[in-house]
Amino acid sequence: MRSLSGEYPYVYVDGIYLKRCWGDEIQNVSVLIAIGVTEDGYREIIGAAEGMKEDHESRKSFFVYLKERGLSGVRLVIGDKCLGMLESIPEVFLEARYQRCTVHFYLNIFSVTHRMKMQEFPLANTIQKVFWCSVNNTGYITFLKIKKVVNNTHQNLSKSSCVASSL
Repeated sequence: MRSLSGEYPYVYVDGIYLKRCWGDEIQNVSVLIAIGVTEDGYREIIGAAEGMKEDHESRKSFFVYLKERGLSGVRLVIGDKCLGMLESIPEVFLEARYQRCTVHFYLNIFSVTHRMKMQEFPLANTIQKVFWCSVNNTGYITFLKIKKVVNNTHQNLSKSSCVASSL
């Protein structure tokens, strides 16, 4: 385990599931990964931990593990919008803010939007306009169009808390 030196102002955190083979048994195992961006703009894998969940305790222990190894200078943590991450960031990194990963945002929206509606309404391009918009008013108006399309295409939007809270 290498110690971390220098500051990593931006930290991307996400979990993935991998298949692991132990002897004759194949199991799914979760792995939490952190990628730090140095002050010079270089990305480095700064941590990985097996068996982590998306709950508060797992995320907090992962962040504490990174901090004990020397992670410092974190200003922004980017990741999915799981509750465990949102709760643990201010506990471990007092000055850091959180930002929702745009890829996760897209995936959450697409998961509740009917494919036919996505063909009728260029949803991906419209979402991109919100993120690249330089005028706040224009972005907000575009955002309202997206919200209307998603709400009209999925009656049970409230079941998907990630999407409902994003809109």
